Amino acid sequence: MAILYAPFFMLGHGIAIIGDYPRDGFSVPYQLAMYWGSLLVSFTGLWFCRANLLRYFEDKLVAVVLIAILFGTNYFLYATTHPEMPHNYLFTLHSGLIAATIRWHEQPGFRTGIVIGLCVGLAALVWLTEIIFVLIPLFWGWNSKKEITLQLQKLIFHFRKVLSAILIGFSVGAIQIYYWKYITGNFFYQLLYH
Repeated sequence: MAILYAPFFMLGHGIAIIGDYPRDGFSVPYQLAMYWGSLLVSFTGLWFCRANLLRYFEDKLVAVVLIAILFGTNYFLYATTHPEMPHNYLFTLHSGLIAATIRWHEQPGFRTGIVIGLCVGLAALVWLTEIIFVLIPLFWGWNSKKEITLQLQKLIFHFRKVLSAILIGFSVGAIQIYYWKYITGNFFYQLLYH
C-alpha cells in the first residue's frame, strides 16, 4: 500500500513543511491528504467501472448498478470511513485493469500493456493473491474455439507488447522482494517465516 499512498503522503508532507506542522506522518496535513486522496481513488474506481459498463449496457442500467455497488456493498463504508483500507484501491486497480484489457484487445499497444502490468503488479503488492487477476487480460474474449485461436495468435503477434506488460508487472512486484531482502536478508521473508 505504501506505493499507492506515496503521492498523497508526499502532498501531506509538502503541506506540513509549508504550514509548519510536525513532519511526523501523523499530523493533520498527512491525515487530510491521505483521506481525500483515498476518497479520490475510490471515486476513480467507480468512474472506471462506469466507463467499462457503458461499453455493454445502457446508461440507466449502469447508474443502477453503480448505486447498488456504492450503497449495497461495503464500498461506501470503506470509501468514507476507512478510505485508507486496500479494498477500494483494489477495486480501482481492477476497474483500471479491465478498462486497459478492453482497450488492449481493441488495439494492442505498449502503453496499454504497461498499464495492464502496473495494475496487476500493484494489486499483487497489495494482496499477493490478487496476482490471479493476470488471467483477465489473458483470457479476455475466449468465447469459442475460434476466438481462443485468434486471441492466442494476437498474443504471439504482439509478443513484445505482451512482454512489456509482463516485465512491468514483475518490476513492480520485485519492489517487495527487494524490500524483504534489504530488511531481513532473505528474498522471500514471509514465505519462509510465516
